Amino acid sequence: MTDISVDTGAEDPAFEALWAHVLGRWDDDKAHAAFLEHASAYDRLLPAAKRYRELLASEHHKAASERHLQAITLLAMAKMTRSRTSPSGAKRQAGRLVALIFLVATATGLLIFNSLR
Repeated sequence: MTDISVDTGAEDPAFEALWAHVLGRWDDDKAHAAFLEHASAYDRLLPAAKRYRELLASEHHKAASERHLQAITLLAMAKMTRSRTSPSGAKRQAGRLVALIFLVATATGLLIFNSLR
């Protein structure tokens, strides 16, 4: 049986430093944004969520923790969506968009041409 452990981010000094900065400047949204940006870029959203979740019991930290947990959820969902979209799927969507724009432009041109006659 394999042991599954949750990565707390302890081996990432930048993660730890940014979290310490968040705790020192709790009311500074820029500190939270920098921490979440780093967590997202280095796949540390789960440990970041754990840190915020631990602070939900504190009345002083509860509202901001809930707000940042929602932000983490949105970041994780966006990351999953990006990873699900294949390059060929993106090209197909772009091709459809170009075709739609062409059809709208052609229809508009025909309407203008017919109204001028």
